[in-house]
Amino acid sequence: MVQFARPDNDFEAVGWNTVPLWAKIDEDVRSDIDFIESDDLLVPDISAPSDPPDPGPKTGPFDCNLDLSDVTDPEVSTGHIVRYAFEKNLGGGPETLNLLIELRQGVTLIASWTENDVQKGFTQKNRTLTAMQADAITNYTLLRLYFKASISSGATVSAARTIKVSWTEFQVPDAPSGGGEGGGGGGGGGEVFDPLKFPHKGQKELVYNLTKKAFIPYRYSFLSADSPFIVSAFTTPQLNIVTGAKYPSATIKYLVYIPDATTPTFTVGFHHDGTFVDWKTEDSTGVDAPAFLTGGYITAGDTQREKGVTYLTTHFRRTETGFTDLGGGNFDSINPSSCMVQSQWEWTVDVLANRWSPSFQAYRIPQVYIVKDASDNFITGYSVISTRNKLRGQGRAVTIQFSSDPINDMHLLGYALEITGETKV
Repeated sequence: MVQFARPDNDFEAVGWNTVPLWAKIDEDVRSDIDFIESDDLLVPDISAPSDPPDPGPKTGPFDCNLDLSDVTDPEVSTGHIVRYAFEKNLGGGPETLNLLIELRQGVTLIASWTENDVQKGFTQKNRTLTAMQADAITNYTLLRLYFKASISSGATVSAARTIKVSWTEFQVPDAPSGGGEGGGGGGGGGEVFDPLKFPHKGQKELVYNLTKKAFIPYRYSFLSADSPFIVSAFTTPQLNIVTGAKYPSATIKYLVYIPDATTPTFTVGFHHDGTFVDWKTEDSTGVDAPAFLTGGYITAGDTQREKGVTYLTTHFRRTETGFTDLGGGNFDSINPSSCMVQSQWEWTVDVLANRWSPSFQAYRIPQVYIVKDASDNFITGYSVISTRNKLRGQGRAVTIQFSSDPINDMHLLGYALEITGETKV
């Protein structure tokens, strides 16, 4: 089962017709009979000189911001799909019209798509949110769809064109149903408890860091089949560490459900694996627990001028403690680190904006190390790995994202940028 959020109110409408807009594009099943339509989209006409220069008539871009009906948080990151149908009108000349579509939570951008050079004839697009975009939604009752019609070339006053939108919806998975509540109807009996439908099927956690005095979101990964998941968290008294014991002391533990067609079970789980995977106890392999840190936007105090980053200097704690002998004269380092770095320009929130640089490896041990044997402790004399990296791209603002690699450690101590800027606005 799925849920659908469809337009139910005009939050803002500038240059779109005819109000109420939401009622023209809210059908359960797509229909192109009725639609909303932008005003005429024109480009400047500078053929007639004037003092000061008069660009002539120009209209657009036009904005349309529609509230969506409420849906319940599905507690999963998959199956979030935005659908919409659009075209440009039949009249006019060979102009280029564009349509920007954004999914927002209040004023917060969740995802965006641009349809360039819109053609005649209604076209439907189905846009699936990434897991990161879906996770950015924290309140499914504040969602809006935003449409922006614009022109990049073509039409004059006598040959103006418009953009039409005939239908839209946002699909999300059905909300999980809870167990243990009293049943309805005359019987009055309780519903059979089904952990797979438990409303708090644990995938996300908000951890408060006492040192940084800030919350850090954590997301648990799932195995490809029959993955354990967290039902709830609880605290226990501090336990004494027994010499040779498998598990260290811990105060936060989790009630974990392990699905199985024959013998599903409950168990107690907590953080104890040092290989950066989740659920390794379940299948001896586990699944990668990715981590990332995205910095704030850097403008160097100026949001007008284009900038570039000549070099990015990064500092990491060195984590390697020795080597594992693989045989044949080959060795693997013990507890290796890795860090993939990416620059993101111009306040963009998705790679589709084409303003994100390719990721590159920033954790690099600077000198060649010759391994003696498996007892070598990998002592280089350095406790910090510092690297200098060229950073691609330019824009008025930049943020840097640091991401982990599977089965690798990562301790980012700090970073610095060397920024250059244009002299003209």
